[in-house]
Amino acid sequence: MHKTMLRPVIFLALLSAVWGCECVDQHWYSCGWWDTCSSCKTCEGGCKLDVGWVYNSCESCGSGRWSPYDEDWETCAPWDTCAPGSKETVAPSNSQDRECVACSAGTWSYDANSESCKDINGCDGNVCDSDGDRDASCIDTSAPNEGYTCSCGTGYHDDFGSCINTDHCSGHTCGNGGDEDATCTDNQPPGQWFTCDCSGGYVEIGGVCVDEDGCASDPCATNGDSGASCLDISAPDTGFICECSEGYTGDQSCYDDNACINIPCATNGDTGATCTDREAPSTGYDCQCNAGYEFDSITCSDIDACKGNQCSARGDESASCIDEGPPSGSYTCVCSTGYHEQLGACIDIDACAAHTCGDGDDANASCDDAPAPQTGFKCGCSDGFEEIGGICVSPCFIYAGKGIKQVKCEKCQFYAGVECETIGSTYRHEAWNKGGEPSKKCAKKKEKCQRQGYIA
Repeated sequence: MHKTMLRPVIFLALLSAVWGCECVDQHWYSCGWWDTCSSCKTCEGGCKLDVGWVYNSCESCGSGRWSPYDEDWETCAPWDTCAPGSKETVAPSNSQDRECVACSAGTWSYDANSESCKDINGCDGNVCDSDGDRDASCIDTSAPNEGYTCSCGTGYHDDFGSCINTDHCSGHTCGNGGDEDATCTDNQPPGQWFTCDCSGGYVEIGGVCVDEDGCASDPCATNGDSGASCLDISAPDTGFICECSEGYTGDQSCYDDNACINIPCATNGDTGATCTDREAPSTGYDCQCNAGYEFDSITCSDIDACKGNQCSARGDESASCIDEGPPSGSYTCVCSTGYHEQLGACIDIDACAAHTCGDGDDANASCDDAPAPQTGFKCGCSDGFEEIGGICVSPCFIYAGKGIKQVKCEKCQFYAGVECETIGSTYRHEAWNKGGEPSKKCAKKKEKCQRQGYIA
């Protein structure tokens, strides 16, 4: 090789060593009339061609710049930058520019030259709680979608990305039950729904003011009247009216009609009487009266002990009765002459009950009562006796006070009631023989007794 030809080549090699770039391709050119020189035509990637007046050389692009391999570039281009919203797909080098691609829907890169795109956090700076909902929370919408939704607390709802108080009174139903004057009050959070303010005679049921059913709790039957009827009073009035069964009374509840409330048993003076109400459905009452009174189906009345006048029941038609009144409950008879009261009736006075006919010496004396209206009695005296002062006596008894010997007189009394000719054998006396034949002495002794006044 010609000497002059080698010098430029050697020189280029030296420059490449200095700049760190290799010349990939050279070309030859005339550098004098007597000589031929070589110059760099193409540099390796990452280097630029430095064109001189004598020869070309390769120079490094340096940091952040690049040149393509096998290109005749005289300048180095800066690396492209992946702006926010894109990501780097190919890393740059001295021989390769950075390549970028836009982030997919719902993702984003927030720094330049990001290697990846992240899900866009729709909750950054959210206003879910802007209306005072302390329980509000934000829920990010995952890629590929964007945005967020609000999870609202009780009483709030999501309205275009903010939790606002739900106006439950919007389109409320308070007046749908006929209450034209009904108003609605929204229940503030955390309350829900709404409250109806109903007019008189109406009550809220299920968000509607309806006629207040005064009969809903069956008030008429609460005291035992299962057959009671309840009549509701229509709004705007309130209340109800009870129609009670037999034995019950009341307009707001049917209760047992207490027939004893006015103390009916005591109206005729029996202040200690007890009244017992007859339990419904029975009606009326019963009286437990004190002594001397009786229940006459209305009250405790003085027992009319003279009813039927028992005083005259046994013959005394003129007898009168005197009611003794409470508490005895008895009566007293005023009897006519010849009668006296016994066991509640006027009966003939039995003068013979304690007669004196036998109080003399007539052991066989009998008594005959004088029938009323007469009084007293008559004695039925044995033969030889006579009644004196209601006593049957013998002459011996009569004359005993005149000095007549009582023993002798009594012996003579034997002869007073017999005929000596007919004395039976059953008699034992000295006037008879033991054999029972009439004694000759009988007539003589009887005559003697008569003569002496012992017998009649």
